[in-house]
Amino acid sequence: QKDRNDTSNFDPIFTKEPLKNTPTDKLLLMNLDQDEYFAGFSFVNPRFIVDV
Repeated sequence: QKDRNDTSNFDPIFTKEPLKNTPTDKLLLMNLDQDEYFAGFSFVNPRFIVDV
């Protein structure tokens, strides 16, 4: 039985790639025009906490 973590349909060339975690640029994120990038979105994650 397949589940949401099943990767059998992906070529191993992709699934064996090392993971790279790109650090976020906090200054960039704080200065984004959210109205431009998220126009029309209304969902706000209730678990999201902003450290400012």
